[in-house]
Amino acid sequence: MRISTRFADTSFAVLALAGSYLIFKEPQSAALAIDSWNPWLELGCAFILTIIMASYAVWGARLDRRCAEDYVFQLITNAALIAVITSLMSHAIWDMSFLNERGLPKPTSGDMIGVMLLSWAMGYAFYRMRGLNG
Repeated sequence: MRISTRFADTSFAVLALAGSYLIFKEPQSAALAIDSWNPWLELGCAFILTIIMASYAVWGARLDRRCAEDYVFQLITNAALIAVITSLMSHAIWDMSFLNERGLPKPTSGDMIGVMLLSWAMGYAFYRMRGLNG
């Protein structure tokens, strides 16, 4: 099965909707933090989970590379780079904003996932309309 541009267009439209929902949804009450976690256990869990998820992402990219046309693959990967950069910058600026002292809540994980999904879809749409060299 080859991933066509029509399928990718539809997929990224759905991503844009999902990202918008996560950003603009009603805020939920803060979850209770577990203070009894050992910091070394937390670090170990984060490290192992990162290795597992990165391995899965590498496997998924390999599968995507085989199933997508070169043009679609280039669109998806360039848009993913835009999403990562946008997410990092958004989180840093939002988290350190002077508006936090005036009532702007800190970003939640749902907010940041929404930013990443929406910026991935926007990056894809930009490259799709303007071309890879635009």
